[in-house]
Amino acid sequence: MPVVTLNRAELEEMVGTDADTIVELLPRLGADVGCVNDEIEVEFFPNRPDLFSVEGAARAVRGMLGIETGLPEYVTSNSGIEIEVDSSVNAVRPYVVCAVVRGVTLDERTIKSLIDLQEDLHWGVGRDRRKASIGIHDLSRVSPPFRYTLGDVAFVPLDFSERISPAEILRVHPKGKEYAHIVGDRHPLILDVNENVLSFPPIINGELTRVSEKTTDLFIDVTGLDMKAIQDCLHILVAALYDRGATIETVKVVYRGNGQVLNTPDMGGSTFVVTKGDIVKRIGVEIAEEIITASLQKMRMESVVNAGRIKVSVPCYRTDIMHPVDIIEDVAIGFGYESIPPSYPKLGTIGSRLVEEQRSTVIRDVLQGLGFLEVITLMLASDPSEAVIIENPLLEEHISLRTSLLPGLIDTLALNQHREYPQMVYEVGEVVRLVADAAQERRLCAGVIASSAASFTEIKKVVKAVFRELDCPFEVNESSHPSFLEGRRAAILVAEETVGTFGEIDPDILTEHKLIYPVAAFEFRV
Repeated sequence: MPVVTLNRAELEEMVGTDADTIVELLPRLGADVGCVNDEIEVEFFPNRPDLFSVEGAARAVRGMLGIETGLPEYVTSNSGIEIEVDSSVNAVRPYVVCAVVRGVTLDERTIKSLIDLQEDLHWGVGRDRRKASIGIHDLSRVSPPFRYTLGDVAFVPLDFSERISPAEILRVHPKGKEYAHIVGDRHPLILDVNENVLSFPPIINGELTRVSEKTTDLFIDVTGLDMKAIQDCLHILVAALYDRGATIETVKVVYRGNGQVLNTPDMGGSTFVVTKGDIVKRIGVEIAEEIITASLQKMRMESVVNAGRIKVSVPCYRTDIMHPVDIIEDVAIGFGYESIPPSYPKLGTIGSRLVEEQRSTVIRDVLQGLGFLEVITLMLASDPSEAVIIENPLLEEHISLRTSLLPGLIDTLALNQHREYPQMVYEVGEVVRLVADAAQERRLCAGVIASSAASFTEIKKVVKAVFRELDCPFEVNESSHPSFLEGRRAAILVAEETVGTFGEIDPDILTEHKLIYPVAAFEFRV
């Protein structure tokens, strides 16, 4: 989750109340509040990118406190500026939307806040610039109309002093080297009428249009692979600037290839219809229609009730609202989870623990008795081998579901080298393998010992203790598991079936993770 730094004084001023009241309320919006000093560090859920700035957070808190409720109104006018989209960009980065924002007042702090919001949107919505990327420019330095096309026009990129070609930028500029894989050998550029380069998306802006404290008018472009994603980024960014007193002007975006013409940003928002009966059913408490309306107003929405059907108007920056059930969740937040009385389930059953859970409990008791500490690592991994691949991963290192617990435990050791040794950690958890094109889930137990005395013999003693308490006889046989050192590894067999492995971790793996102590480990099916 992104960690957003909110200036305390600025937040208090924009909300109209003290920081203690704000900090107490933020968790209801899906946030984890960290350090609170002159700067307040808040970890927001990725599904609420509109909260990734002091403006967005203040807007939401004002609603929750009843200071300013209902649907925010964003007035726009026509800038008269046009950008032409050439069909040559279709194969690399086909979509662009733009806005003009006038009357901004910038200083060092607000520029940093604007850049932080831009980068958080690159991560939270843009999938590290692949899906969407944002360019923010000083409009006074360039002359419209603009053109979005493939090209090789040399320009001075940000933080450089000499003109270089787009191909050279990909080779020598830090941002070019980091994001070259997105564009390959094709160079999308945004040019003005005089062939000045505003942006080389998603790589770098031109030094010519660098935003400074003297900037009053902005031209914003968002390019990407997904029209909804780039519009979401634009709406969130423009709404934040509007809340600072700026004015919004639309830009005419002309797609020459298919004749499509857009006027962006469209700040009109969207509408959803829910029923009172569905709200009551899902929340589990009878709520009057006027309370539902008031709850939605606190969440910065407006609603019209007609015969039990509620038509809800949602602001354009609420990119997380995709289904009526999302509206119901906001009703519950506005109403207050603490106001929902607890109740026992109406269905009475007599339950018992699954055999797998009983075995897991025994394993935990034994390992904790031996001095191991339980950890919980991420279910996501970066290894596609025999793994279930995630269709739209948030991060490139989280492209699949894990097939083993050991990598997570090794990463845990690597992150805790400053702690006292020996280190003994374990995990009991699910993994998913791809078997005959089908996902197969199973529960594993894995543990590691990192110390100067970690050895095959020591880890074998742990395995024997666990299986003895499980009352499960086992045998050992030769193993070829690549994570373990050859000659210092063994397979665990139960009823002649291999259920796990133990031994000493290969030194190459330890070197890769910069671990200085030997590591012995085990992993078996529960």
